[in-house]
Amino acid sequence: MLGADPVVESVSDPGLDPESRASMERWGEKTCVSLPLRYGGESLGTLVLCECGSERRFTEEELELARGLADQASAAVYNARVYRDLAQRNDELLARARHERLLNEVSVELVSSLELRVVLEAASRRICLLLEATGCEVWSYHDDESIECLSAWADGDVAPGRVGLRRPLDGCAASRLALTSREP
Repeated sequence: MLGADPVVESVSDPGLDPESRASMERWGEKTCVSLPLRYGGESLGTLVLCECGSERRFTEEELELARGLADQASAAVYNARVYRDLAQRNDELLARARHERLLNEVSVELVSSLELRVVLEAASRRICLLLEATGCEVWSYHDDESIECLSAWADGDVAPGRVGLRRPLDGCAASRLALTSREP
């Protein structure tokens, strides 16, 4: 950015771009100075100085000061973007680490007990955490075309009223479709 030339616009300039004139008139601006914000060859935006009282002729010293301020603003915008991108990447990595930790915990819990109820409750709880879901149920299919709830987890706790519930598969369209198509 160093040494970038500012663009100076005055509303009285007969050669002023019509869009610039319309914008300046709308905001009551008489003189505007626009400086590019650049960092490492990347265009980041512009720094715009406006004078609304009357048209103004900026001195070379004032324009040099504006260039310096634009350089500082460029670095600040660039740093803010880098920080934002790093924070976003950090959040993604933390979410992935949490996800992998929960998957590992589910795996450990699934093989840590031979008692089906304990295993399924633990798995249901972890699945809710992993997928950020409010509930999880595990249903078992029986040869008589019915399904039975083996585990139910809702709002952070076991939902015992559902465990043991048995329903005919005909009344459960989504379960029937999942079982017959073998697709979610």
